[in-house]
Amino acid sequence: MYLFDTDHLGFLQFPNSSEFQNLSVRLGQHSPDQFFISIVSFHEQVNGWTAYVAANKQTYQLVRGYEKLEGILRDFSNAQLLPFSLAAADI
Repeated sequence: MYLFDTDHLGFLQFPNSSEFQNLSVRLGQHSPDQFFISIVSFHEQVNGWTAYVAANKQTYQLVRGYEKLEGILRDFSNAQLLPFSLAAADI
């Protein structure tokens, strides 16, 4: 089992980056069913892009922010999501 942190997700959302390329090679060595994302990462990403939208009023910036929020929704809808439970909080 592999748990992505928010930084890894950020790399995967920018396919033109060298980090994306490096991470993609490593991911290809494992079965997709071994990868998980935490609801905490979802929260962090949504908060970040929501703040971006709230702080920017120019059309280009708004479009970019909403595109990123849509991408987050799509990505997390297809992911194996781990909850933040009492057991997780204890750890």
